[in-house]
Amino acid sequence: MRGMVRCLLGWGLASMLAGAGPAEGQERDLAVTVRTDPGGLFLPNAEVIVLRTGERRFTSSDGVARLRLDRPGEVELRVRQIGYTFRDVIVPAEATAHEVLLQRIPFALPAMRTRASSACDGITPNDGALEAWALEQLRESAERYATFTKAYPFDVTVLRHTVQSPGTQRARARMEREKTHSGAWGERYRRGEVVLESRLGFSVAILFLATLGDSAFWDYHCASRASVGGDASARQVRLLFVPAANVSTPDWEGEAILDSATSALKRVDFRLRVTGHVGPRRFEGYTTFREVSPFIRVPDTTAAMWWRTDPPVAGEWGMPSVVQRIHVEHLKFRKEPR
Repeated sequence: MRGMVRCLLGWGLASMLAGAGPAEGQERDLAVTVRTDPGGLFLPNAEVIVLRTGERRFTSSDGVARLRLDRPGEVELRVRQIGYTFRDVIVPAEATAHEVLLQRIPFALPAMRTRASSACDGITPNDGALEAWALEQLRESAERYATFTKAYPFDVTVLRHTVQSPGTQRARARMEREKTHSGAWGERYRRGEVVLESRLGFSVAILFLATLGDSAFWDYHCASRASVGGDASARQVRLLFVPAANVSTPDWEGEAILDSATSALKRVDFRLRVTGHVGPRRFEGYTTFREVSPFIRVPDTTAAMWWRTDPPVAGEWGMPSVVQRIHVEHLKFRKEPR
């Protein structure tokens, strides 16, 4: 009998401990529905961010993002979508579902300035409200691209057309088909490594979409000027960016063009600011974008041209040494966006 009591006591203690365990680290599911305000329309591909952990989820076509929370209690979320005002919300501890309404951003300028560092003094205007607005939308577009490709990776096939004009020889043309995946597409920005010398000459890391959301890039670049153009039905914001005053190596300057109504990134023009004698003497090009899912844009076509030598004194640049066009031929998701 004593042995039985000991056994029952042991079983009861184990049950109590087992019951206490999940309460400490209990997981729960939370469904977040995102709609427009006004209108109540579902917003697909809205980004729901758990601020404590940085976990990110995109809403499906019916505007729902499903989260698995690893602890009880309130949870603080940030919900955002391109072209809409983001919202920070606190979801009660007992909630299993929560609805968030987002309002479209009116084309009005925020009362803040854009200054990455003192290296931008004299470059970014003192009243840089339009620069701040455009820079915020540009960085969000690029950050969302990086997050989206992690959630929905894809394989991509690009066609690379290259035409070389070596001096007086006949121009040579070639076409190459290249396959890669979203995780390896494009090169990361590293200060001082935009142009690298090699035994065969030099290589240039072309400005890629994800770079425009990278804090490492904006640590050394300034939003120099922004302007609004186009007619009332298709207004565009053009944001000029340049290397900061403390950058002495070859680096990118250029112009990002955004749709003022939707904040969608339409095109990026880029030029290499040449310093010293390393690399090309002139390098310029542009990238256009396509929408692969609502509010998500990826590179479509990049064209670039460069000159290997300086022009004659007081002379014209003439034809570029190389012209290259890279176009997305095929893009296939490994996991289809919902």
